[in-house]
Amino acid sequence: MKFYLDEDLPARVAELLRRRGFDALSVHEVGNFRFSDREQLAFAAREGRCLVTRDARHFVARMPASSSARRVSADSSSEPSLKR
Repeated sequence: MKFYLDEDLPARVAELLRRRGFDALSVHEVGNFRFSDREQLAFAAREGRCLVTRDARHFVARMPASSSARRVSADSSSEPSLKR
């Protein structure tokens, strides 16, 4: 799975994910700061990447009904595992 990290996440997160063997790219690295939410989703889709954001409620509201995108949320009480 390829990840595209939204601007609300530090660019360093993408770097740390790559060190662990994940394919990760950040808005900060590609310069898509002025993109709207729809444009961020479209970019992620074109690149075949999963959009990772802390602001999911805004993106979910903007997803077209025909979208194959799905919302996945992490349980904030547990730490996600980055082990491969």
